[in-house]
Amino acid sequence: MKRYKLLLIVLLIVVDLTVNSYGCACDNL
Repeated sequence: MKRYKLLLIVLLIVVDLTVNSYGCACDNL
């Protein structure tokens, strides 16, 4: 259960970083 929760947190962080990267790309355009 704890491992699943950790995996979910990591997934949220990756998604957040990905969204931020696309946001920066859009701003640069």
